[in-house]
Amino acid sequence: MKTSIFLVYFIMRTSILFAQNWTGPINNIRETVLSLSSQGNNLYFGVHSAEGGDYHIKKWNGNSLDSMYCPNNPFKILFHNGELYECGCTRGIRKFDGINWESIGTLGQYGLILDFHFFNNEIYAIGGFDSINGIPVHDIARWDGTNWHAIDTTSFAGGNLRFCFHFNGEFYVGGAISNWDNSLETLVKWNGTNWESSGVHSVPGSINPMAAAVFNNELYLGGYISTSNNFGKGILRYDGTNWKSVGGGIIRGNFPRVFAFHEFNNQLFVGGVFDTAGTIPASMIAAWDGNTWCGFTSNIGGSVFSLGDYANTLTVGGDFTTINGDSIRKLAQWLGGNNFDTCGTYIGIIDIESMNEINLSPSPTHDHLKITSPKTNIHSSCIFDITGKLLLNKIINAGSFQLDVSSLAAGLYFLVLETPKGTAVKKFVKE
Repeated sequence: MKTSIFLVYFIMRTSILFAQNWTGPINNIRETVLSLSSQGNNLYFGVHSAEGGDYHIKKWNGNSLDSMYCPNNPFKILFHNGELYECGCTRGIRKFDGINWESIGTLGQYGLILDFHFFNNEIYAIGGFDSINGIPVHDIARWDGTNWHAIDTTSFAGGNLRFCFHFNGEFYVGGAISNWDNSLETLVKWNGTNWESSGVHSVPGSINPMAAAVFNNELYLGGYISTSNNFGKGILRYDGTNWKSVGGGIIRGNFPRVFAFHEFNNQLFVGGVFDTAGTIPASMIAAWDGNTWCGFTSNIGGSVFSLGDYANTLTVGGDFTTINGDSIRKLAQWLGGNNFDTCGTYIGIIDIESMNEINLSPSPTHDHLKITSPKTNIHSSCIFDITGKLLLNKIINAGSFQLDVSSLAAGLYFLVLETPKGTAVKKFVKE
């Protein structure tokens, strides 16, 4: 009994420190928040341009809201050396010194810049374009502070690039890339002379990355990621040699996805479309410290597309209109400090095939839950609610059994099963 309780505690270490404490700093936002960045007392965020108008970058100083000229979707806004840079508003890159906008690069006959970042005080930009400031380039360009330079892309067909970054001093681009050996890659790197494979295409399954981040000297990819053997679900990480799972990944039916990363308070925050991170409940947003997932016991009513921090608080943008049933539209701040509702260390069952063959029925259920494990006996079972509260702890030692759940309130629950091969965590719904 003590061993079972210890294992469950290790899996689902819970600390309920606050009631939910989300707030909408601005209540009249009607358009999806695509990007955000802050400096000092000012929060800048970009909204989707579907409703028309030419002012899709907003500035909030804590008291009043101003609009800034931006006729199209601001894909990215970023502060560097005290100046705000953006791409997407116009066909190029601009910077704002606090008073005026200045063009850094204007594209040629077609295209958009979808992402950019700074490395050694130079700008690296990617997207779909054929020239910038009159310099012939193909989808990738570098700004040295004075001039734009092309980076050779003759080895692969561009046009489907989504993001760029540096990792271990090497330049990476991600997207849907048809490369030099006629295979489809999702991530390639430039060594200064040639393009090389990152090896990500060798991961089993299909990967459509939407975002990337470097955290604790590892590279993280997020997006529409689905790999065999439950290896990558929505997110993967790379230590420079091997691709690895991120605590079991995220879960949302068959299509979990990550749209945004942001490092804050020594943790990597992840936003997208999911309802579970590892084994813990996490609606659309979670935090990862390198070993453990943490989440808020919140119900965010829509996707999260952007993450940042403002006034030393986590700030979230997306298309949501409610959080926990309260009307909080498109932009929210977490005022609960540095703590979380639920944290848990991921322990997956050693035999993934056996875990997949552990079946629960029916789900949703009204009174009894049947558990069937054809390949291994189950020693014990525990039920937790979404706050991590232990509701049932039962010794079983059988391959098939039933649990009486008639006394449980309607809602989502986690069933933790201890087997000789490891620990499995399953979800079920009580009606």
